[in-house]
Amino acid sequence: MNLRLKATWASLLVLFLLAVLVSPAYAAKKLMVPPVFADHMVVQRDKPIVVSGKAVAGAAVQVDVAGVVTATIADSKGKWRVVAPARPLGAPFAITISSTGETIAIRDVIAGDVFLCAGQSNMLLPALVTNDCRSLPVLKSATTRFFNLSKGDHIDLFFNTAKEMSLEGSTEKDSYFDSEGFKWIKADDPEIEHRSAVAVAFAHRLRQLVKDDIPIGIVQCTIGGTNIQSWMPASEVPEKYVDTKTSTPVGYVYEKYLAPMAGLNFKAVLWYQGESDVERFTFYPRLFAIMTQQLRKRFSPDMAFFIIQLPNWGAKSTMAPSLTAYFREAQQKASMVPNCFLVPTLNSEVTDYAELHSSNKLTVEKMQLKW
Repeated sequence: MNLRLKATWASLLVLFLLAVLVSPAYAAKKLMVPPVFADHMVVQRDKPIVVSGKAVAGAAVQVDVAGVVTATIADSKGKWRVVAPARPLGAPFAITISSTGETIAIRDVIAGDVFLCAGQSNMLLPALVTNDCRSLPVLKSATTRFFNLSKGDHIDLFFNTAKEMSLEGSTEKDSYFDSEGFKWIKADDPEIEHRSAVAVAFAHRLRQLVKDDIPIGIVQCTIGGTNIQSWMPASEVPEKYVDTKTSTPVGYVYEKYLAPMAGLNFKAVLWYQGESDVERFTFYPRLFAIMTQQLRKRFSPDMAFFIIQLPNWGAKSTMAPSLTAYFREAQQKASMVPNCFLVPTLNSEVTDYAELHSSNKLTVEKMQLKW
């Protein structure tokens, strides 16, 4: 009798688990969008809104942006893309995506000015560990919002290959269609202290210059220890410029973090990178020109680039040769690309010449917003 009861309960348990696994709540999602499409998103004002993602191959996809509906068909790989009309400054709106019975609703979207803050460890350094960005008064505006695209690296200053598991190729999860854990936060959110100090300082200064009714969106993509060749499509990097000794393969950051959201419009890019390219300063201007060309092609043709120079790091003596000095010169040459601007940091306050990651970031933004 006990054996029969145990068998009965085991059968019921199996049936229950099967019912749970095939229920809609637990079914594998087929309709997906890049994680930057989330509640409280900021889109670039007065620019077409490109929405893309994945769905069932051949399925119809309908996208409703503030009541304007656009439809398309997913291709043989399930990829789809629509272009919705631009939105001016105004009230928040919603974006709703529907396909094969699934719906993704994105609420409280606003149009404003959106900036991409990209680079390696000096851009990654969180406000929490700085001297001057931990408690800025501007962080009370609900129209200043932040999104961390590279959330897995928001604490580690240096690239962690073990955590990344594999640098070869790109899986569906690696392309960041898996949006779990990603979110836009408003500037008064306590999590702001884990965002890039340079990005927070930039928003602080910018908010002092623009009206409160102009929303500001900051998209952070920061991976410590990466060199410039990993930030552009691998197919566009000439073989003679490829560095095979680096820990980040050609195109890695672009394919994993940037490519999934291609089509979004940005007003400008804040670029703080180069520590991993100091020894290859002769190639840097050419590689930077290739990167700007490719990113403008895939995002916004007219977006500006602000190159933040590396700090006065190394030997304190001004007479000693310094690779960072040569590299700063290379950054100056790189800024000759049209609509690029150089942000010098050489004269900013330096308290420790042996420390590459300065804990004072407001001085960087003082120089940047002079432009």
